Amino acid sequence: MKSEEVLSSFEKTEYKKRCSMSRFLTVFLIIFTVSCSVSDEMCVENTDCPDGMECNPETGGCEEISGDTGNSGDSGDSGNSGDSGDSGDSGNTGDSGNTGNSGNTGNSGDTGNTGNTGNTGTDHVSPSIVSVSPAENEKDVALDKLLEITFSEPLDCPTITAEGVVTIDDSSITATCNDDDPVITFTQVWDSDSRYKVTVKGAVIKDKAGNVMNQSKNWYFETVDLTTPFVLKDESLPVGESVRTDKTIKIVFSEPVKPETVKISLNTVEVVQTMR
Repeated sequence: MKSEEVLSSFEKTEYKKRCSMSRFLTVFLIIFTVSCSVSDEMCVENTDCPDGMECNPETGGCEEISGDTGNSGDSGDSGNSGDSGDSGDSGNTGDSGNTGNSGNTGNSGDTGNTGNTGNTGTDHVSPSIVSVSPAENEKDVALDKLLEITFSEPLDCPTITAEGVVTIDDSSITATCNDDDPVITFTQVWDSDSRYKVTVKGAVIKDKAGNVMNQSKNWYFETVDLTTPFVLKDESLPVGESVRTDKTIKIVFSEPVKPETVKISLNTVEVVQTMR
């Protein structure tokens, strides 16, 4: 009996030891687990923290990096240095350089070159005849055709309208001259079937600068023939007289005529005619 009680007491002691050990291990495991979980959040330096976190030395814990990012916002203040870009406004002072463009207004001074037209006083070119109408040797000129003489430049009118400067068949005429117009004119009704000679004297006609025309000009033209021809003389014998068979009949006209338009007949018989 006694030995069973001793064994029983030993077993109880062992059982208690085991129970104590088991409790110790359980408590150790709990403490270890807690310490491990805590150690994951505890840190000494930033390398102890996961990515995107840093160690806070005051709390010994890992924290998200955010506050310092705000500091980088201070770098945004450096963006204020962009205000120094306002100095670029001083570049507007360059706009005052545009005032220099007003210097171009000085170019309008070139208009003063127009004063060179005053060089008209230095014109040494003599006037000349450019064209005439009726033209030289023109025929069948209308009886009311205007006489026109075109010069190379406007003339000093008194020098062209003076007596004897322009003549027709050596008779002086007074032509019409207008300032700034290089054309002088003369109106006359011409005779039919007539030949005219026009003369313009040189050495007296001047332009507005006083230059004298050196050339003289003569030319001729003929007007249209509007006069009907007529018989001036009939050299045939008086009516009723006998004549020789070889007698020549002669008729004289007032002007030359076209042979094919003349018809002569004796007793209604057409005869051969000779024109000379």
